Amino acid sequence: MRSDDLVYDVGMHRGEDTAYYIAKGFRVVAFEANPELAAAGRERFTREIADGRVVLVEGAIAATDEATITFHRHPTESVWGTTDPSWAQRNAHLGESEPITVPVVRFDQALREHGIPWYLKIDIEGADRLCLRALAGFPDRPAYASIESEKQDWSALLEEFDLLGDLGFSRFAVQQQKGVSWRPATIHTRDGRDVGYRFEEGSSGPFGDDIDHWGDRADALRRYRSIFRRYRVLGDESWFGGGAYRWQLLKAVEGVIKRPLPGWYDTHATTL
Repeated sequence: MRSDDLVYDVGMHRGEDTAYYIAKGFRVVAFEANPELAAAGRERFTREIADGRVVLVEGAIAATDEATITFHRHPTESVWGTTDPSWAQRNAHLGESEPITVPVVRFDQALREHGIPWYLKIDIEGADRLCLRALAGFPDRPAYASIESEKQDWSALLEEFDLLGDLGFSRFAVQQQKGVSWRPATIHTRDGRDVGYRFEEGSSGPFGDDIDHWGDRADALRRYRSIFRRYRVLGDESWFGGGAYRWQLLKAVEGVIKRPLPGWYDTHATTL
């Protein structure tokens, strides 16, 4: 059954999002494949783990019956850790990833053990759809879900929306991830309070009733058409995506003007 006080943070990283979910009053099941980041998460959330407010699941989500899998840990950009070799190759312009062996986490088993969350945040570099497909085996759905959206292949983006639609998600929001820490925010807590909050650098940003604009699939795709035009000019497949120095130049300009160029986006979806 769905628990209205539970959030899944699939791709915990440094706990930037987990801290936000706790501030809103949720329990969190956090998933992290990188053993160094998992250890840091256990240290950061020692009290919350002891209190039962955070459960940390260490390992890489994968569709295999094997006990372990190769995880590609990037030497400088920890958010780029992935089990997909092609994603590791894509990121090689900023350093070769280190292959390490990590435990496999079956997401369907995690859902059975911990329950269906109110919000399912997924950001695991190339494996987001595995988590969505696992939901098909359960009668309940999260009230909200989000994935890091496709940013190169328009047909792949449409497939993401098809998958979300097949699962019963009918309204959508397109959220810029880059730069959420640059501006203060107001968040709504589970006990009905509005409180000031500052998202950490690297956070995925707001979800649910902290997002202002929701629309239908057509609204979201209109937004993505504009976003894809910016990707073609400044994204991974553009001139700026072709080398470390150009990529670092783009990041430096972003830091000065406090505006993503072009950043990256999450697709949020709701069944409500």
